[in-house]
Amino acid sequence: MAKVEFDSGNWVEYRDSVNLADRFAVAEAMKVEMTGPNAMMAVQNDARNSLLGRIILGWSYEVPIPSANSFAAADVVIASVMSLDEYDALSEAIDPLLTRLITPGKVADPKKRSSK
Repeated sequence: MAKVEFDSGNWVEYRDSVNLADRFAVAEAMKVEMTGPNAMMAVQNDARNSLLGRIILGWSYEVPIPSANSFAAADVVIASVMSLDEYDALSEAIDPLLTRLITPGKVADPKKRSSK
């Protein structure tokens, strides 16, 4: 488990490993029609928010974490409590996990690659 602490005093704990189910969920979130100048940004946001909805284990905000909130999608829950600076910091922290999921075959640490 990893934790990001923000200057505001808020914090987020998240699972710092990903699995095949995470890859499938992120890939599903990335299925959008590519139209308009902001389409790529929308795809990246959808992928990131899908992953965050799966890996956030706890946080200091006074609403349930996205996976425990049955009333709203992860992006809506996150946007309702986090500042832009907090979201950017969390995004930077989980970027290696997201890269691992959207780049099949890429290993974050080459030393961990299996030689089988």
